[in-house]
Amino acid sequence: MPSFASESAPEGGRSFGLNNDSSSPVKPQVEHRDTSPPEISLIPSNEVLKNSREEEEEEEKEEEKKSGDSILLQDDNENSAATATADTAADADAAATRSYKPSSSDMLYYYERLLPFKSIFLWLNHSPVPNNDFINREFAFEFKSGAYQRYNSFSSYQDFKQQVVKSNPTRFEIGAIYTLPPNKRKVLSNSKNVLKPLEKELVFDIDLTDYDEVRSCCSKTDICEKCWMFIDIAIEIVESGLKQDFGFKHLIWIFSGRRGIHCWVSDKNARSLNDPQRRAIIEYFDISKENVLRKPYHPLLEKSFNIIYNNKKNYFENFLKNQNIKNDFLIDKLKSYNTNESQLLFNKQSILELSNYLESNPNLSGFEKLSILEKFLPQSKSNINNKKLLQNLKDFKKDLVLFLLYPKLDLEVSKQTHHLLKSPFAVHPGTGNISIPIHIGFNPLTSALNLRDLINANEGLNKDNNTSLDLFQKSIATFDDFAKSIIKDEGVKKREAEDLLDF
Repeated sequence: MPSFASESAPEGGRSFGLNNDSSSPVKPQVEHRDTSPPEISLIPSNEVLKNSREEEEEEEKEEEKKSGDSILLQDDNENSAATATADTAADADAAATRSYKPSSSDMLYYYERLLPFKSIFLWLNHSPVPNNDFINREFAFEFKSGAYQRYNSFSSYQDFKQQVVKSNPTRFEIGAIYTLPPNKRKVLSNSKNVLKPLEKELVFDIDLTDYDEVRSCCSKTDICEKCWMFIDIAIEIVESGLKQDFGFKHLIWIFSGRRGIHCWVSDKNARSLNDPQRRAIIEYFDISKENVLRKPYHPLLEKSFNIIYNNKKNYFENFLKNQNIKNDFLIDKLKSYNTNESQLLFNKQSILELSNYLESNPNLSGFEKLSILEKFLPQSKSNINNKKLLQNLKDFKKDLVLFLLYPKLDLEVSKQTHHLLKSPFAVHPGTGNISIPIHIGFNPLTSALNLRDLINANEGLNKDNNTSLDLFQKSIATFDDFAKSIIKDEGVKKREAEDLLDF
């Protein structure tokens, strides 16, 4: 890991005053953070089953009321189509995307003819032959009426398809593997046989609304190509941490259908994590409670800084070009920094002067705001103190890079084994977009797979453009490869375990 003193400016970009002068290094005397990933060999939790979906549902419904449930433009009615465009001239280069609320007949068509039930079954079953990994898995249905039905379970992928077609939900979600088939809990449960969650994939949920305090191009449910860069950064940082720090191998990123992404980690040891272990992992990634980041940086943060700042993709420089550093955010972070004596920067008077200057110069760019900070540092007669202030300013700017662009995770989604999350290939009820596998570089404005387009392509109505059908087939192939890699890996481990007993 390169040290901060030896870091170079972003390739093809500028340094933004973050590179240290190696001739006069200053090492803040602060407590070091433990650099090892959290221990994950804890005693399984006996926490009782709770339903945390209600809060998420209320928030989503409230957002739908405000936004009309489209990505960039409100829809008129259930069957209408709106061509979504950027709200400002700066966003005019973003390709238009259509968004609509699928009808019940659209959903039935999708379930009967298109949705890859067998692919989802193979992924969750970890074997071609039905076993308890699938049979004891909970599914939840959400309906157009607002009803939410939990504890559905199925004996096979044929049963899975039959029940989904029969119920025709607006979407369905995936929960934990339980001690019993959830749909038989009332018949089979007794004092010795209690329905308890045993396993579930480790999941992460990243939503652009959580970036509203730092993105200036959009807010609430609106998105554009400029702010989707936050998602690319999050994928790169979280995936690197999961693979390199925890050794997880089988993870896939799924588009939520509107303004975010979900990560499913399907390794056996990830599925077996209990709730305290899941909390430990999500807290390992979380910096939302920090005001000042401890120095030297934890290796995860050092690696994250290099991804954001020194990456060939010039994430930070692009952020400053396409966004702006919000004045309130900048001032709040400066005030928070002053709570730590070893990091003391601006006094109350200098912060007030800076705040007034920013208000009276509303057209300052992010580049300019970073460059003027030094001018507002309180001056001291001591050269040592002045050097210390300059060093602290560099530390602050480095922290600011992370506070602006580091992943902002929905912590609650990851903490509990029984928490449900929308299934891959489910349809977003407000946009009609399908939750397909994605990768860094995905653009939801141009690459989202919309149900209406897919149905039209499947019916031969878009003879000159089979893009939707091709994308759907490629998405299924990607997902099948992911499922097969899990099945193969677990088969190898099972044979290795059997060989150990062969003596």
